[in-house]
Amino acid sequence: MIKFKTSVYFYHGGAWVLCSDVLQDPAPSWGFGLPGNGPMDLVADTGILTFTLDNTTSNSAGLSGCYSTGHPNCPAWFVDGLPIKVVCERQDTFASATRFLGEMVDARPTSGVFEEATVEVEAHDWMEYASIQKLGQLAIQTSKRVDQALTTALLNFPATRQPAATDFDVGKETFAAIFNTDNSDKQKMASLFQKLARNEGGGFIFLEGDGTLRFDNRHARPMTTAAAFTLDATAATPMNELDVSWRREEVKNRIEAKMWPAKVDTGADTIIWKLQKTSPLSAGQVLVLTCGYRDPVTGARISASAVVNPLVGGTHIKFGSADDGATNDLIGSLTFPMVVGGNSAEITLTAAVAGYVNFIELWGDGIYTYDPMVLGAEDAASILLRGERVLEVSLEQITSPSMAQSYATSLRDQLHDPARKVEKVKFLANFSNEFATAALTAEVNTRFAVKETQTDTDAELFVCRLKYEQVGPLLWVEIVPAPAATVNYFIWDVAGHGWDQGVWAF
Repeated sequence: MIKFKTSVYFYHGGAWVLCSDVLQDPAPSWGFGLPGNGPMDLVADTGILTFTLDNTTSNSAGLSGCYSTGHPNCPAWFVDGLPIKVVCERQDTFASATRFLGEMVDARPTSGVFEEATVEVEAHDWMEYASIQKLGQLAIQTSKRVDQALTTALLNFPATRQPAATDFDVGKETFAAIFNTDNSDKQKMASLFQKLARNEGGGFIFLEGDGTLRFDNRHARPMTTAAAFTLDATAATPMNELDVSWRREEVKNRIEAKMWPAKVDTGADTIIWKLQKTSPLSAGQVLVLTCGYRDPVTGARISASAVVNPLVGGTHIKFGSADDGATNDLIGSLTFPMVVGGNSAEITLTAAVAGYVNFIELWGDGIYTYDPMVLGAEDAASILLRGERVLEVSLEQITSPSMAQSYATSLRDQLHDPARKVEKVKFLANFSNEFATAALTAEVNTRFAVKETQTDTDAELFVCRLKYEQVGPLLWVEIVPAPAATVNYFIWDVAGHGWDQGVWAF
């Protein structure tokens, strides 16, 4: 049997340093990937690692309280945000791979009075940052794909908060505009990821085990036709657990794909934001205004393009010695750079002398969305048998009704009837070379096969989520999978996927 060694490393002092104080009871465990295996599970959620440290004088430092944050014996580097990685290594070939990369978010020491003195550590991967970080000001761009949108969005964040690496497919859908439906002062980065993956028509955005942020376009699964490994319960090296379900609640026999037609102003002369009340500024004061664009008639929030920038003193902004809404005699003593976003702009006002901001107007081309256009696809027989079971899909970036209709039809064909579904598989990586290799290399969208006689399962699946647990030399791997297609899709201009190969994939 192949033995595995799992090592936890801390990054401090400019290098990755092995931690030899990780206890095996309780066993270190971690997981990452998509939140589930449903049709809308397209973007990874936060990956989580937990392990326990020896906090007694038996640890490598020989100091009690070494890992109790705030304790005199605790090193300065053991703090919130400490980079942590997990490396799994086969002990027969010494092949290894980073299977988790994140940072410490919690350290919970026991008192040691009635319990063994330990510290339970929890680390989260980069997807947590994406889930809480506001998107910020991003101007509307035209004719862009998902990979281009992701690249632009990441540039809006500091170098210290970037993913470890990126690996983006070329998107299959070119959007007429991006960042036009994003509320830059509220929307989180992960919400943008969801929108992009959904509007790609089934793309995926996730982290690999080594922290690489990856985008797979909507052809990634159809074009992956070979299983990387097989879990066979009848073989000499079987899998250890298989959960199969058959659930009516997952049936969706009416799909409603929603598009939002928009009207766009021309001429960049629509007032999209206006200062409602004069504001005093003292000498040296800095005031940052976030100006959300609004419909000048209804007051509803809107998007805008061609926003006039820079602002012109006396025309778009006035600063004066009198609080009267009009005086502009001190405009030379005010700086007012502006960063333009698709839904709002940020103006930084800095006054050299005391005065009053009397007037600000932002001009641009307003973009107004109306009630959605719904492109539906339904299965009448399934509705008659089970009642109407609706799945609504928002396609904010799509302007082609035929594209929206194709997406709705594709989802209906997948979901209109109950289908047997493999919910979870679990195996011991130590059993065979194939299993050991799978443990070190499997990622989201890796294709694999499963065979089991009691449930009559003989299927090929895609990895959605991975979970690991190291118990001594044993490495347990759990996979949440999604079914792989049993046909070869037609994909335009792709060799091996021609008209004679099977069904159509948009």
